[in-house]
Amino acid sequence: MTREIECTRCKHLQPRQTCGHAQSPFTGRHVDSKDRCDYFVANPAQDEYEDALLILLNEDSSIAAIPKLKKAIEQGLPEDNEMFARFALSESYGEIVGNAGLSLDEMASRAEFSQAIAEAEKALEIDRKGGYGYFAEPLNRARLYRLNFLYQIAARMIEKERGNRDAISYVENKLQIFRYLPTTPMIFLLKHLAYLYAEDGQPAEAHRCLREILNAEPVLKVDDKGEEQKLRSEASQALASLSVPARDVETLPQTKLQKKALASIVCGVVGLLLLGWILGPIAIVLGLQARSGISRSNLSGGGKAIAGIIVGSWATLVGVLRLLR
Repeated sequence: MTREIECTRCKHLQPRQTCGHAQSPFTGRHVDSKDRCDYFVANPAQDEYEDALLILLNEDSSIAAIPKLKKAIEQGLPEDNEMFARFALSESYGEIVGNAGLSLDEMASRAEFSQAIAEAEKALEIDRKGGYGYFAEPLNRARLYRLNFLYQIAARMIEKERGNRDAISYVENKLQIFRYLPTTPMIFLLKHLAYLYAEDGQPAEAHRCLREILNAEPVLKVDDKGEEQKLRSEASQALASLSVPARDVETLPQTKLQKKALASIVCGVVGLLLLGWILGPIAIVLGLQARSGISRSNLSGGGKAIAGIIVGSWATLVGVLRLLR
């Protein structure tokens, strides 16, 4: 079979390598390079994409793949292929700045530095919105390792030019990008944020960051250089030496989330007695918000949030039944 008629190169190819042509015998089905039909329309972007993959597989450097990756994205790839292409592009830009022998200031000023971050974030956004689970897989989560250090360099430049508070805001915003994943891969960035908070006189927030490092799953499958082990040891030592009053550790965001979970239970219980059709849905919403926030922040109180959701559901049901009488 020639390359020109492979279904994997068709314009109608959809994410997860499924056929998107309504009249094709393969519609809605997974296809591979052996499949073909009469509705084939070549997609030049796939040729560029496949050529780029060959370069990435066979060359010591990924830089040569940049033109083909860019062209493939411009011409239009299925969303999941675009996600992979964008992240490969990010790694290639990162290789350029990483191997140029530049100072941190010089690295941060290069266009490729900003492009490496931007392309990685676009890939992560596609993964989040499409629900592909690509970066949740351990091997692909490990590929995010270097992004930690690009963000740290950018944060240092912001701190130098605009101050500590702006650097904290930058890092917090970047960490939000990864909250959709089961565990954060940004453990080195969290260490940097902990130091920023400590320097800013916010020990409770520094405590939270260090705790999240220790709670995170391993980023690297094989920690050959012991960098991740060293980081966790440093985080543990810093946590032990950090002077944080107990009441400070329990403040933000924990008490707000716990109050929301408690409010969910109260609304649900009251709703069982009266106005359940109003208070029940409120209890459910409060419980879902509290549970989501607690889960993202690795805090306690998830049980109360779930209880609020359950009681709120019963209150809603009871309230609706009373209205129907």
